[in-house]
Amino acid sequence: MLIFPVKKKWYEKIKNGEKTIEYRIVKPYWTHRIEHNLSFFNMPLHCKIRLGYTNHYLNARITKIEIIDGIETDLHYNGLVYAIHLSDVEMEE
Repeated sequence: MLIFPVKKKWYEKIKNGEKTIEYRIVKPYWTHRIEHNLSFFNMPLHCKIRLGYTNHYLNARITKIEIIDGIETDLHYNGLVYAIHLSDVEMEE
């Protein structure tokens, strides 16, 4: 299962439904994790959005993963990023 630690600002936006795409820079770290999870499961995948490194989590489904130019994302990164589309976001009980 993929776990995405995020800052409080992004955690709250995902929780409230304002942010439905999580972005990660295309680097070996995330490429390995994404490919490993895709090799065992089909879409949609389940993931956890973690508030920093606390015990607060949101559960979500990943409906699509694509690679896009990161300059127009909330990362403002001049390079390629994974655009991880989220749905069915719920608080973990």
